[in-house]
Amino acid sequence: MPDDVMLSSASFNVGIVCCGLFWTAAYLLIIRRAAADRIYGMPVVALCANLSWEAISSFTEPPPGFLRPVPFVWLAIDLVIAWQALSYGPAQFPRITARAFHGMLALTLLVAVVVTYQLNQVFIAYYRDHWGLYAGFAAALMMAALFLGMVYGRDSTAGQSLPIAVCMLLGNASAGIAWLAYPPPLIVPSALQGCLVVATLALNALYVLVLWLRGAARAAPSAEPTLSQEEGAR
Repeated sequence: MPDDVMLSSASFNVGIVCCGLFWTAAYLLIIRRAAADRIYGMPVVALCANLSWEAISSFTEPPPGFLRPVPFVWLAIDLVIAWQALSYGPAQFPRITARAFHGMLALTLLVAVVVTYQLNQVFIAYYRDHWGLYAGFAAALMMAALFLGMVYGRDSTAGQSLPIAVCMLLGNASAGIAWLAYPPPLIVPSALQGCLVVATLALNALYVLVLWLRGAARAAPSAEPTLSQEEGAR
């Protein structure tokens, strides 16, 4: 790794630190809500993509400088989310056995590791991205779409909450703005960079809106008359 790849501006560093804090908060909130609802809180494919990126960034292609410990922290937290998926996941798929669910999860994780590693190598070779930004935002974009799909697939907000969605949005916004405005030296800018950031933030914002509207709908008083109201009218 070139020596100057270790250098980055203070503004970029601040953005990445904020990203780390917001995403750590999101992971902890996911664990808390999943335990309360007894349902896994992260889409299975998104979980496998996360685990893959964090494992590769921890052991194979660690990010430079002060970012080095971050993937280890996220990997440890995501292992708890993975345990919740193993524990609560089979109940969400009653048509298959628990063993089949666990096997599909393991296979998905294996594929995710291979694909993520290959993508990371391409981004390093072509874009000189030793920070894992391209691969990280590709995973974040997929996660944003999958979280939206989980709301409509479950037709509920079980395992999800507005604070989780807001933390995800702020975490990606912090990293995305830092990457676009204060890119590290040597990393190659591209149209793909802007597309990944903008598309991810748009889906994150839509997820926040959907959860907010569903929460507002639940909080709104019912328009149907209650039994006492009907008796009073009579």
